[in-house]
Amino acid sequence: MEKKVYTQKKEKVVDFLIGFLLIPFVMGASAGLAGMLNEIFAMVLSVLELVAAIYVSIKRKFIGIGFLFIAVVIPLVALGTCLVIIAGAGLWGTIFKR
Repeated sequence: MEKKVYTQKKEKVVDFLIGFLLIPFVMGASAGLAGMLNEIFAMVLSVLELVAAIYVSIKRKFIGIGFLFIAVVIPLVALGTCLVIIAGAGLWGTIFKR
């Protein structure tokens, strides 16, 4: 498989959406279905799918960017939001004591 050379912006957007939406959906659905059969099989399948996703990401840059965004950036933003909410609630309770 050769590296993809993007000629149009539409190709980049489609590849980003594949990495952002399709890869995590397929990985989650197949791991869930395999988890019903056998937990060890589900873990092995998840690792193989992750390796395949990384391989495809190397060959097609925007699929990799979409997958990286959903796997790293979104969880970090969610963690930061939770920490801000927890810190704000603690600060609010410290300032306004009864």
